[in-house]
Parts: sequence; structure tokens; C-alpha cells
Amino acid sequence: MIQLITQVATAYNTLNASLFEPIIADDFVYESQHVFEPMVGKNNFMEYITGKFKTIQKTGATIFAELGCSDSDHINCIILAQGDKEKKVALLLIVLNAAGKIQNMEMCTIAPNWRTAKRSNVYPGLT
Repeated sequence: MIQLITQVATAYNTLNASLFEPIIADDFVYESQHVFEPMVGKNNFMEYITGKFKTIQKTGATIFAELGCSDSDHINCIILAQGDKEKKVALLLIVLNAAGKIQNMEMCTIAPNWRTAKRSNVYPGLT
């Protein structure tokens, strides 16, 4: 699981949407606490995240994705910040399927709050 979460964090830190392609399931589900309906399907997510990353690049904004632990001693979530590593905005929870691909990602901005996660100060893809 650590390799997949590290790859997701690297994708966010480098704004490289193609890193998601080999690691998410075809019936992948993306949920956000700011959206009423989940996004279903690998193709839908790839279109969404590619556009989102392009917009972030155009605006010059910066995203920081830090490996974290939400409820165990294992890396199992990503803490997201925007503009500055200390301006935390969300906790990204990741669930794998039986085949070892990412089945579900949930962007949590309310609960659980990013403050509940253990921070690692590890930002894959950043030097």
C-alpha cells in the first residue's frame, strides 16, 4: 500500500496526472465532502484530475502532499496543503481493492480532519 500512496502523493506534488493511470481500478470511486455525488470510473477521474492539475499549473498555485497515518502505524493517507506546507486543507483517504489497485479515494476537508493524522514530513516527488 505504501508504494501506491507514495505514487499518489508524487502525482499531487509534481502535478503529473498520468501517475494515477496504472494504479487505480477501472471502477474507481472518487469522493469529496464538497461534492454531493461520487465520481465513478477511472476514465472520469483521469479527465477530472488532468484538468485540475492543468488549472493549478496555469495559476501557479502549489500543492503539497505529505504521507500520513490516519489510524494506524502504517502510511495510509495523504495530508494536502495548498500554497505552503503548513497551510493544510484536506486529508485524502485511500482504499485498495483485492487486486491491489486503488478502489476509492475520499477528499476529507471536514471529518476526519487532517489534524487527526500523524504527519511524516515526507513529500514524495519534492526535493
